[in-house]
Amino acid sequence: MNVAAFSRDIFRNKFFAWHTLMVSPLKGLDISVGESVVYSDKLELIYLMPLMFYFLADDYISDLEGKPGDANIQFFFSISSKNHLKNTHFYGTLFIDELTLRGISGSIIPDNPSVIFDSNRLQLGYTAGTSIADIPFNNLSVTLEYTKIYPFVYGHHTPAQTYTNSSYLMGHWMGHNADLLHLELNYRFFRGLQMNVWGEYIRKGSSTYEGQYKYPQPVFLFGLKNYYKYFGVNFKYELMHELNLEARFRLNMTSNEETSDSFIDDKVNVISLSVYYGL
Repeated sequence: MNVAAFSRDIFRNKFFAWHTLMVSPLKGLDISVGESVVYSDKLELIYLMPLMFYFLADDYISDLEGKPGDANIQFFFSISSKNHLKNTHFYGTLFIDELTLRGISGSIIPDNPSVIFDSNRLQLGYTAGTSIADIPFNNLSVTLEYTKIYPFVYGHHTPAQTYTNSSYLMGHWMGHNADLLHLELNYRFFRGLQMNVWGEYIRKGSSTYEGQYKYPQPVFLFGLKNYYKYFGVNFKYELMHELNLEARFRLNMTSNEETSDSFIDDKVNVISLSVYYGL
């Protein structure tokens, strides 16, 4: 008998809600803090209350339904400081995933006496960066930024509650178990002519979510590793008002680890020339 012939996919409704409190205690200083939640099956109006903590709402719903809370809840914080140090912009974002692990039990994950589940995981990601303008000379700006996403961020044991929309990740594009270092220089020679030089270095471990709830948690960059190096130079010239000519060069270098502990290296050069109006 072909069992697959009798199987079918069941699609569940998926919902996303978030709220944010933003304050500006000083000129140039912006601070925001908020929560987001991904849940499934039916709309819960309690998540639309702007002053409701989502983990309390999840507990309330679980009490009504008589089952452990199971929503995928995130907490985020960001800060931006402009010109508190002359010509300098500092910024950062913190994203904490899965504030509660209630609902992880033998009814959801099969019992296995040989496996210990860790109920105190901390899955988070963050970005920290700075941008300096007109140093050491005018019309030059330098940006340095670092992003790190720890293993299993954005995931959830219920497929309908992952941090995705139509299979597209709503978080950082490189996904979990990865980090990125970005350096960029922008220089304006004169009105209409600008140059942009940038480089990125990315480390990426395994993308799997298997073992997300096992203990001990794997180390950062677990699994087969992938390394990406990018270098780019862009020139943009405004031929006339809103009519631009742009030339781009990018060097892509990749190094992907194999199961034999060897690496496969590749290098690609990309050159493009474009003319556009009004963008």
